[in-house]
This record gives sequence, C-alpha cells and structure tokens, in this order.
Amino acid sequence: MFVVGAGLSTLETAADPFLAICGPPKWSEVRLNLAQAIQGVGAFVAPLLASRVFFAHTIDTDQGLKNVQWVYLGVACFVGLLIILFFFAPFPEITNADMNAQEHAMTEVDPGPLRKQYNLFLAVWSQFCYVGAQVAVATYFIPFCVETGRSDATSSDLLAVAQGLYALNRFIAGGLMTIPAVKPRYVLAVYLALCFVFVVAAMNTTGTASIVMLTFVLCFESACFATIFTLGLRGLGRHTKLGGSLLVAAISGGMVFPHDRRRDR
Repeated sequence: MFVVGAGLSTLETAADPFLAICGPPKWSEVRLNLAQAIQGVGAFVAPLLASRVFFAHTIDTDQGLKNVQWVYLGVACFVGLLIILFFFAPFPEITNADMNAQEHAMTEVDPGPLRKQYNLFLAVWSQFCYVGAQVAVATYFIPFCVETGRSDATSSDLLAVAQGLYALNRFIAGGLMTIPAVKPRYVLAVYLALCFVFVVAAMNTTGTASIVMLTFVLCFESACFATIFTLGLRGLGRHTKLGGSLLVAAISGGMVFPHDRRRDR
C-alpha cells in the first residue's frame, strides 16, 4: 500500500500541474476537470468489474488466491506498458523559467516570492478541508445506507451509482466552464454551496430521502478538487511546480478528517 500510495502521489504531483499549464491558461480548469472525469469513470467501472467479472467466482482457497494474483499481475503489466509509453513519448519538459515567462507574458507582473502567494496558501487549506470532507462522505456512505435498512450489497450498489454521478458531473462541469460567461470560480462556489445544502438535507431527513440527499453531495463534489487545484496555481509563475506539490500534499486532509465512529460511543 505504501508503494501504491507513493506512486499515486508522484503521479498526481507531476500530472495535475502539467495538465494545468500545458495549454492556454484560461482552459486549465476545463482540461483538469475532463482528465479527472476520465479518472472518475475508471473509479466507477473498476470496482464493478472486480466484483462481477474478475473476482466473481473467487473462493477462499489456494486457487481463489491464484485468481486474484493473476488479476493484479495483469494490472501491473499494463502499468509497465504505460511506463514504457511515457518514457518514449515526446512530452515537453516545462521548466520554472518557462512558467515564469508565460505568466509574465500574460500579466507583465512578477509573481513575487513564494511567501506572498496568499492565493496558493488559501487553495491548499481549501483543498485540505475539501478532501477531508469528500473522503468522510465516501467512507461513511455505505454505513449510512445500512443504518437506513439497506443491505451491504445494496449499499455498495448505491455507492456505485453515486460514483457514477460523480464522474458524469465532472464532464458537465468541464462543459460549463467552456462557456465564456461561466467562470470556474462561480462553478466552484455553486457546487460547494449545493454540497452544503444537501449535507444539511441528508442530516435532517430519513430513509430513502436521506440517501438521495447524500448521493447529491457526492455528485456535486465532482468539480471541486480540480477547480481548487487550478485556481490555486493561477499566477504562480516559477512557483507552479512547488505550488502543485503543496496542493497534492493537501490530500492528506482525507487522512485527518475521517475518524473511527466507535470512539464516539
């Protein structure tokens, strides 16, 4: 798990800033939201394939363990092919000087020292709090459904539906941001406000209604991560790479916020 976590964090640190700055700055939110939408589709499809195809006939025996090992070996081989592809693909190397020149060409203003990048620091704090809230909602979604009388299997399927809406809404958010009158910060503000509204609604309803409200929370969380990320990188110039690393590190909020409910008893 440590190796997987280290690999994913490295990938996020490299890929997210690259997507944010590899094209016209005004479309950075669109690019990252669409990329995150593809990731969301994978997060939705992969568990369904695992439970209904790859591990559908897995039994608790040595043969069952071998079946699981073959699946993971196949995934590892596919990742190895991707590594080879990225090694030979002609991706441009974007340096701090390039990013500083791009920012200067846009604003003709030097971004200044890192300690004065208040927008970045606010974005890091926002990302920390947002990811903590997102992980908490996703972690307790199934127990929440079980407490309303659903079975574990049904609750798992409901979570899959919520994740599907999460992925779909990322495409919708990316499309909205292509409209000149719709600023990314407006989309972020509306989505966060809707998350708040539906969380309060989920807390004050019961049964199916509460599950629907919590599903909408997951749905409108969709565009928040990517939009906070790209807004936090705006105007950083030569500090963009470090800013991207700090924003990825803010994912640690997902470790801090969720807690074991048994401690509350």
